[in-house]
Amino acid sequence: MGCVFSSPHQTQAVRRARPQTTFEFYDEENPPPPPPPLELGEQLLLDTTNILNGLSQIYAPEDLVPVICFTEYSHPLFITSFSFDDQSDPIYLPIICFSRFGQGRFVFLGSLDFLTHTILHHTETTAFIENMITWGTDYKTQTIRIMILGFSPTLVSTLQGDFSSYGYILDTPKEVPTKITASLVFIASNYECENIGTTLVDYVKNGGTCIVFAVKSDKYPINYCLEESGLAFAVCTLKSKGSVIPMSNMEKIHSCLFTEVTKRYTDLLDNCQSKDDIDLSELDSCVSTLRYYVNGMGSVNAEHALALANKSYEFLQKKKNDEDEELICPDVIHSIITKKIMELIPKIAPESLVPAPRVDRFPGNAGKNIKLSNVKIRLSVKADIWNQTGVYIPPGMVAGITCDSSITLQIGCHALCLLLKPGPWKRWPTIVTRIPIDANKTAKVASPYGGIVYILTEKSKTITIVLSNVARHPYFVEGKHQIWEQTKGNEIPWGELLFKNICLTLPTKYMKTIRDISAFGASLDKLVDDINQFIGQKSVDSKKVVFDIDLPKNDPAVIGDCIFMNMEALESILYIHEASTEINQLLTYVCLFSIHCAFFDTEVELTISTLAACHAIKNSWPDEPTLATVSGTPPKIFYDLWDLYNEKGFQPFANAIQLLLNNKNLSNAGEAWIFFIQKLGESCERNLKHLTDRFGQAGQLSLASSDKLHVYQLDEGEI
Repeated sequence: MGCVFSSPHQTQAVRRARPQTTFEFYDEENPPPPPPPLELGEQLLLDTTNILNGLSQIYAPEDLVPVICFTEYSHPLFITSFSFDDQSDPIYLPIICFSRFGQGRFVFLGSLDFLTHTILHHTETTAFIENMITWGTDYKTQTIRIMILGFSPTLVSTLQGDFSSYGYILDTPKEVPTKITASLVFIASNYECENIGTTLVDYVKNGGTCIVFAVKSDKYPINYCLEESGLAFAVCTLKSKGSVIPMSNMEKIHSCLFTEVTKRYTDLLDNCQSKDDIDLSELDSCVSTLRYYVNGMGSVNAEHALALANKSYEFLQKKKNDEDEELICPDVIHSIITKKIMELIPKIAPESLVPAPRVDRFPGNAGKNIKLSNVKIRLSVKADIWNQTGVYIPPGMVAGITCDSSITLQIGCHALCLLLKPGPWKRWPTIVTRIPIDANKTAKVASPYGGIVYILTEKSKTITIVLSNVARHPYFVEGKHQIWEQTKGNEIPWGELLFKNICLTLPTKYMKTIRDISAFGASLDKLVDDINQFIGQKSVDSKKVVFDIDLPKNDPAVIGDCIFMNMEALESILYIHEASTEINQLLTYVCLFSIHCAFFDTEVELTISTLAACHAIKNSWPDEPTLATVSGTPPKIFYDLWDLYNEKGFQPFANAIQLLLNNKNLSNAGEAWIFFIQKLGESCERNLKHLTDRFGQAGQLSLASSDKLHVYQLDEGEI
């Protein structure tokens, strides 16, 4: 009987021990707990799958700005190929990328035109935008409000029509609220507003989605505002090979990650034991692609930039030229790697910069006893020129700067980029550093090459700047000789001579060879006065002349408000007691600076400028053969004009040139030349039709003259 009653008893005990299951019911007021978080890689893959769901391609605008993924939490969505000519291999770059940040998301698209009616007319592009919005709002079913920032009224109007069927509500606030409550934010890359970066980062960190559309520009301040997004626009606009962008497989998308692109570059350098080991075509393709990634780097990428630069320097050291230690980068492979270093240097934190190799040879090191100090300067700065400060920053030295107005700080004076010509070079191809400085914010600045400090600004104004860790360079200012007495002993490699009409930037050792600087300056000023007399104008600002050890061409060059001459000409110019080809050349370029673009023909302007230089030399050295100082072989038109000058003097030329400079109705070189000759003839009271007929000859001076003008206008990104 015990056995009969024992079984029910045991079963009842088990039932009592079993835990009771509780059932939870969820609704909008009591939502379910979130699922366990995915690994980052799985999350990005899931996001990509959701955004691209149902798509095989999208239609894209013709002009696109590449988008760069810098961090592990950013990922490309679409990539496309770009080619620059029929012979070169295409490069592949992302044009749409997203990132996870905090609880929210960022998306960067390579053109605002993705939202135009023409592009949204294509079904799959519209589906992509819809998928992106749905994903960005966590698939919420309630009404989606999109805050629009920086769009034109026309685009907003068409968007309202295109989005009407989806029920999206577009808000276009006049001011960005301190706290954004919209479901998403659409913002144009050129939109500027105080604290916009902080506001958007906080919004995304707390679960919002910010979608940025590129607007073509030569700079993208939003890259710096949203550095924490891990995304950036490359500062360029490229044309895609096709308007239809197909979906790429994950392998190709993965290859466009910043880590993969940099790894390909460093692997190429590591695997190269000699310059013959490397495939130049492969290296060039890799470097070309990497350029766009470096282009978009910000302060958060400073360590990456430093590592890449060090790897590149190591490669150059390993493959250095032992045959001629005075020259650098003799082979194409050196030039390719050096160009990459030049692009990386501005991206490195100032504290990490050290003096560049060979900097002691050019532009030179400061002396061991250099005295660094803090200075406060009040300056009246002019727009679009190099405004002198009188101070110098040594190579690798971290200086501080605070200014009460937004400016650009320039370190160094040798602004011509030698990458325009193949190596070998006598100096590093780019040794000038430019840094934008925000108003009332202290910035740290440095250069691996050091240099004299200049202030650049877009508007003339009076500013106050405070600089730390700087030295005063040797500086002679006519009328303020005490500055020279205070600075002439400073062990700084470069200094300046500032006279009424001209400013020379030259090595300090040459400054100290001039016995009487005031007398030398008076002689130069007299020559420039005579140049101005020939063209009928008064001197306004002193013309800046910088001497360099290497130039893109053999001749002097002009960039901005500066004339660059080879150092080899310096000794002859300093020996001002007799006329020389170098002095004629200097005066020619000073004149050309004043009449540049007046004739719409650089060759003609060179001829007129040479005439002006000869006029000045004849006045100062009447007993010396003036034409012997003219370099090369001038064309016949020069001699015709020279004969006319000797007969009639400078005044007819001054009258005709001034009338030409003041005539705003001329549109081409032919019109300008005919007008000039007509006015010259009227002043001379002579029919000069035979000179008018020679315009074709005057416009072809390059056939007759071996020393021609080379005017280089460089972008700031290349300086």
